[in-house]
Amino acid sequence: MSRKERGKMTGKLKMISAGAGAGKTYSLSGEMTSTIQHGTAPENIMATTFTVKAANELIERIRLRLLEAGKNEEAARILDGYVGTMNSVFGRLLREFALELGLSPVQNVLADNEVSNVFREVTAEINHKYYLKYYEVFSRIGFDDYRNDWRNIVEQVIEQARQNNLSPDEVRECANFSWRKMKNWLPEPDQDGKALDEKLRSALKVAKSQFPESDQTKATKDARTSIQNALLEWERNGYITWQQWARLSKLKSGKQSEEVVSPVIADASRHFLHPRLHDDLKNTIYALFHCAAEGMEVFQEEKSKRGFIDFTDQEALALELLRDEDNMDALKDRISEVFVDEVQDSSPLQVALIMRLREIAEKSTWVGDVKQAIYGFRGTDPKLMQTAMDHLHDMEVEVLPNSWRSRKSLVEFVNEVFVPVFRARGMEKERIKLNPVREDDPKQRLALETWAFPHAKNKKADAAHVAVGVEQVLAEKEQYVIIDKNTKKRRSLKPSDIAILCRTNEECEQIAEALGNRGIKATVGEKGLMTKPEVIFAIAALRYLIDREDTLAIAEIVHFTEKSNWLSEWLEDKQYKEKLRTHPVIKELDQVRENIKQMSPSEVLDLAIVTAKVDEVVVTWGQGNQRLANLDALRKLATIYEDQAETKRTAASISGFLLFLLDIKDDDERNEVAESTDDFAVQVLTYHKAKGLEWPFVILYSLNKQNPRKLPVFDAVIPESTEGFHVENPLYGRKLYYWPWPYGRQTTKVGLDSYVSTAPELREKQLLDLEESQRLMYVGMTRARDYLVFANRNFSRVNWINELIDEKGNGVIRFDVKAETVGNIVVNGEKFPCQVRVLQATEEETVLEQEAISNVVYLGKRMEKQTFKPARFAPSELSPSIEQSNDEVPSSNIMEIGARLPLAGQVEMDQLGDLVHAFLAADNLDFDREQRLTIAKTLINNFDVYALTPKSLLEANERFMSFIYEQYSKEVKIYKEWPIHIRKGLQTASGWIDMLLETEGGYVIIDHKTFPGKQSEWFKKAKSYLPQLQIYAEAIWKATRKPVIAAWIHMPVVGAMVHFSENELKQLIHV
Repeated sequence: MSRKERGKMTGKLKMISAGAGAGKTYSLSGEMTSTIQHGTAPENIMATTFTVKAANELIERIRLRLLEAGKNEEAARILDGYVGTMNSVFGRLLREFALELGLSPVQNVLADNEVSNVFREVTAEINHKYYLKYYEVFSRIGFDDYRNDWRNIVEQVIEQARQNNLSPDEVRECANFSWRKMKNWLPEPDQDGKALDEKLRSALKVAKSQFPESDQTKATKDARTSIQNALLEWERNGYITWQQWARLSKLKSGKQSEEVVSPVIADASRHFLHPRLHDDLKNTIYALFHCAAEGMEVFQEEKSKRGFIDFTDQEALALELLRDEDNMDALKDRISEVFVDEVQDSSPLQVALIMRLREIAEKSTWVGDVKQAIYGFRGTDPKLMQTAMDHLHDMEVEVLPNSWRSRKSLVEFVNEVFVPVFRARGMEKERIKLNPVREDDPKQRLALETWAFPHAKNKKADAAHVAVGVEQVLAEKEQYVIIDKNTKKRRSLKPSDIAILCRTNEECEQIAEALGNRGIKATVGEKGLMTKPEVIFAIAALRYLIDREDTLAIAEIVHFTEKSNWLSEWLEDKQYKEKLRTHPVIKELDQVRENIKQMSPSEVLDLAIVTAKVDEVVVTWGQGNQRLANLDALRKLATIYEDQAETKRTAASISGFLLFLLDIKDDDERNEVAESTDDFAVQVLTYHKAKGLEWPFVILYSLNKQNPRKLPVFDAVIPESTEGFHVENPLYGRKLYYWPWPYGRQTTKVGLDSYVSTAPELREKQLLDLEESQRLMYVGMTRARDYLVFANRNFSRVNWINELIDEKGNGVIRFDVKAETVGNIVVNGEKFPCQVRVLQATEEETVLEQEAISNVVYLGKRMEKQTFKPARFAPSELSPSIEQSNDEVPSSNIMEIGARLPLAGQVEMDQLGDLVHAFLAADNLDFDREQRLTIAKTLINNFDVYALTPKSLLEANERFMSFIYEQYSKEVKIYKEWPIHIRKGLQTASGWIDMLLETEGGYVIIDHKTFPGKQSEWFKKAKSYLPQLQIYAEAIWKATRKPVIAAWIHMPVVGAMVHFSENELKQLIHV
């Protein structure tokens, strides 16, 4: 076929409908591989994904398949294809066609968060102009009350306008469009607004003077205060807000004062007919849209001056490129086939792009699942995407029929729930129901559970009870059989298998805190990276490196590296500051300062971290992996700062970087603590962030949540198609509308709520919100591979679940979980058995609450002097209690496992201890001897400690492991460097157990101590560590509900093992 003939036809289109766990990525990579094997040049393939991670995974899968097929050259050439995120793919196209578009081939692309900063910078003057002009209008409407700054709405208008490819003039026209739509349902206003004002104001004055003194009821006092406040505001401003009008129309008073307030109520109740209200609504709409239009013009002009473009510019310019017939031949030569992943999450502008690409490529393949379209809040438009697909009558549809993720009972449950829910939305059953591939394993427990906590009274109590449930499950982990995704074999549950899904970030943080209070680690996208001690330490080292006189930096460095009471000495000794100049870390930083002159900020930061040994120090504080990840996050911020400086064509300096970090504290997204991949941490995240992920054990939280906005059509910028759908131009006739709500949080009995109830726009928005809420629950339920938990206070009221309705409006799920152990989740009459847990917070939480209450001190009350405990304590720093001070040595407690190891030279015992700990953690008897000797030699050189020879280190571990195997057999499970976290009262502690053995009867703790003393001191020295062992034992019990049956102090230098029994480990210690 000639190029001319190709230019007249539309390429073939295939839609792959892939439900949750149906193998979407596998299918997409298979389609692309097949295309290449059938002769399409890899470099002529375009494939778009929505994340960099997804793009990388897709490329690797394709390359692996091609390599397995012997297509080595093609596997290399796919790297030259247009494969990546929408922005990276279209950014590349723009560079290749830069001259045709009149652009520079070098693009300075603004990151999303920088777009907002630049926009606010260049539009500040315009915003100020509109604020001065419309101050009174905005005040009466209530923009300065509970809602966000009105400028945020302007930014939403601009974002939606650009996503729908609207020009500034079209945005101005949207003001007229919005007002016409609003006016359709608004009541006709009264003619005389001044008379309404005077009548109400007069009624207020009369009421103020007529309240009977004998009426001292609370309702009357509140009414009197409301009237006085209204009069004061009227006197000060010349008007009152519409919120106040509405509140006055609902005044309540004691019986004696009813006749006094009734004229106020009657006159205020006409607020929704006030002509000034209608004027304020109209002026607000016009102000916001016109301000947005001016802002768009100034923003675009400023970007052009500076040579910037942003991601939306890339897409808009790419659409312009694709629509230009002059470029058609060149584009067809470059792009043969197009693949679009997660097509349901396309923005309107992206819908237009992929529709146009369909006309350029020989074939297009779209992959997605409309049941998982949950990003409406980001500007995606599932309705527009569905409309587009409905108009493509020649589209081939392939439905992936199988679920490869979840076990059979979970797939059947989800099918039963969502087939009627989505069929009510017009979806065919074949695109909803999945066939389970994985059978239930007979060793597994019931797939469904309900966790009720009827005694919880608030959100924090809810979170505490969920943490109790997690603790119980982990204590029973052997009973929760998991089929490992990679090995396909049975194994027991571990913390990282568990995910708790929440609706909001605030709930995630509450859950994570509650888990931490029970000694259970959790990873959550928590805020506060810049407040983490390891980050503060690194920044302090950086600050001192560039400024020798930064005394605060010196203090912070010493604080993090010095164990002595340095602060008191500093305060008491005027010369002490100079003495600190001899501190090892300070001296090291002084020595490398000259090297930083030609370094970038990221290089200087690395130099500061390495020189101050920040990474080495912070891993000794516990939670080492998390702390190192946080330091990496700080390094990433340095590269982001440098990239931004390059984009802005300004110099990247260290002082500029430090100022950048000050701004990061107020940036919720960039100030997030780094994600951890800790196997011992429960995952806590929002339903939205869970999309695309899976876990063996999923807990659905926030089940009682419902849409808080009863009138969602207000205070939202809503796009709408006003013309019939055009396949060639999907954005034809797109407009925006916005309606302000003038009554703040009052949404009932305010007049306008009744009038708008018949507006079709309200019904449509409520339906769209309901559908997205249903899809979000579908995403939540389909994350689980083996076990799915519903967690709620009680199951008689589960608002979110009640939104799952069939075509008749009937709920599809009912919980029959009154039994104590096993109940049923009833779906359309079919019973699904479930495990039932009724959770109760333990006495420990009650004690914690009582301790918190007891800390309240009242003025005038004489208090006894109290000794306050630190918030954190280190298990290794605890001292034995009086009851434990008996140092009589039971002969059965000590076992010699070898001769004393010879120590050479002057020995620093702390450094020797670090060396021995590191070797015992790294060594493995399965390695060959030369490999083990190399490890020992490397560690000796790294620690610069030569008191023990490499052979001595090998001997120490060989006799130690021989002892372990003799005592507990070679089948025992061994965990090295096991982290612990525990809360005792109001204190918390973290630490690392050198070695933990898991036996059938319980756990055994082993702690290495390089004590070199004489034999008569062995037991006394070992017993000084008993409080530390007891804390470890308690932490393990709380985390696993399995006992610690013994503990050993291993003294490798003297060749001894000192034993402590289970009873000794249970003795009470005092922190």
